[in-house]
Amino acid sequence: MYLKTYLKALLSGFNEIFELFGKVQSLIAFLLALTAVFYTANFTVYLQPIKPYYPQIIIAAAFIVLFISGYRAWIKEHKVNMERNSKKTEIKTTRAKNRIVSYATNDKIHTLGIVLTFQVSNFNEYPIQVMRFDTAAITKQFGFRKTSSSFIPSNNVFPTTIEPATVKEFHFDLAYDVRFMTLHEQLQYINDVSGKKYITKANILSIEGDEEIEVTIDFKNDDFISFVKDNSYKFNQSIIDSILKG
Repeated sequence: MYLKTYLKALLSGFNEIFELFGKVQSLIAFLLALTAVFYTANFTVYLQPIKPYYPQIIIAAAFIVLFISGYRAWIKEHKVNMERNSKKTEIKTTRAKNRIVSYATNDKIHTLGIVLTFQVSNFNEYPIQVMRFDTAAITKQFGFRKTSSSFIPSNNVFPTTIEPATVKEFHFDLAYDVRFMTLHEQLQYINDVSGKKYITKANILSIEGDEEIEVTIDFKNDDFISFVKDNSYKFNQSIIDSILKG
């Protein structure tokens, strides 16, 4: 395994050798000029003892350069492999924002949705199963009292299997009944949750057992805020302007 990695790195190391040769062209020119000085000064007499060994010295020098270049490339390849192996299962949030589910024109929002998309990447050499996401932690952190529907993924049923070197996305859409809030309170909430980070957890099952992975939700509400400020729902513009500034 290590020999294969080294040979692969050695091939990529040839590129570094060519770059090295390019960088030392000026140095070679300098050495040639220096040799000419030595020759005219009759310093070459000091090189006579090693003259029979010139071919071996050249071969040894080429081997050393090749080895060092290959070793450096192998170190880079090894670091990439270590990073890849350390990842195993990676989960990140690719979408997190609000949306208006229902509303009353000139009045306020009736139902406000939270849209989340989680991307799960399986870097393991075996399949994994995504058992669940802790949606209760999400609802608690976003702080609404009443949901108008259960928080379930819109495109997956748990458990969901993810094959090795495969990526799957999980889309969640939770609707909150916000009629108990005034428009001012609704817009203030939308403004407050924007640009913050929230945390949930995902449970993964594999041949290595159960694993709980912490997932950061970077709630980017900028597009939705811009959409509300455009006010196609004809809410009270003065309230929108007073809350959603900038």
